[in-house]
Amino acid sequence: MSTISSSHVDRPQLLLLAMLLLCFVAARARAAPERPPIPPDAPRPARQAPGAGDGRPSQKRPGTVELKSVLVRPLDPKYSALAGPEFLKTAKAPLSIEVRTARSLGIPARNAAPVILLNDERLMNTHAVAADRLVAFVSDRERLRDVNTVAVVWLGEAAPTKTRRPLTFRPADIRE
Repeated sequence: MSTISSSHVDRPQLLLLAMLLLCFVAARARAAPERPPIPPDAPRPARQAPGAGDGRPSQKRPGTVELKSVLVRPLDPKYSALAGPEFLKTAKAPLSIEVRTARSLGIPARNAAPVILLNDERLMNTHAVAADRLVAFVSDRERLRDVNTVAVVWLGEAAPTKTRRPLTFRPADIRE
């Protein structure tokens, strides 16, 4: 003996019930708004002006970075903290190279930064210490040549921004 009762529902009745349920769900979904209504006095979303580009803030190209002066000296306590403890651990005869630019560099964009080039080698530990001054560190004065060139370039925009007239110095020019 089975305790399950069997009901006699015809196939057409079951099909009709399923169709009614489907129509009810579809009507309910269509009646529901996709987002809440916006009050008439609410501010509207900003619209992009014609010809405004891809929506990113426009940044003018920095142009070439021309230099006024270069100062090379042994690393002093003023810049030791900026150089960092890891640099100081590995440095033999550390030097700081400070350049003064002809124009203010402004605020570097997130995807670009000015970097000092020593003999066309990027000094990735370059820091902006003022609007028109950069400083970088060399771990050993043995890396210097008889005549050294110093330039600046913006990473991310290297070719059009490199200093056109690099400055030079000799090891004898280092202020002790």
